[in-house]
Amino acid sequence: MSLRAFLIGLLFVAITSFIVSWAELVTKQIQIGFLQLPPVVIGLLFFLIITNRWLKKITKPLTPQELAVIFCMMLISSMISSRGLMEDLMPTMAGVNYLADPVNKWDKLFFPHIKKWLVPWNPHGPIKQDIVTG
Repeated sequence: MSLRAFLIGLLFVAITSFIVSWAELVTKQIQIGFLQLPPVVIGLLFFLIITNRWLKKITKPLTPQELAVIFCMMLISSMISSRGLMEDLMPTMAGVNYLADPVNKWDKLFFPHIKKWLVPWNPHGPIKQDIVTG
């Protein structure tokens, strides 16, 4: 990854985050950030590719690898700035402990592989911890 791709990616991350946050929090009508291919990211990628074609006449254009890095940065920022992060990620993190019981033995199957810093509960502790059930 080049510094140029990283800096352009940061600019497009800011634009993506602004558009997604505005669309979901201000208008409260459009939910465009949590889809598999968010429309805002596809639109900005299209604009970037058109601009890249135009840059070919002036300077060195972005390589396909640089475009892929920028695209991935926009996808991640779209997911983080939308309601999709809290709607999907947080319940999944707590669900392993909440749904564990003596029958499915998730405490023995999954808990040893979960890092303590990744979840809000103690993977070395018991099932149905207070922070999860509360």
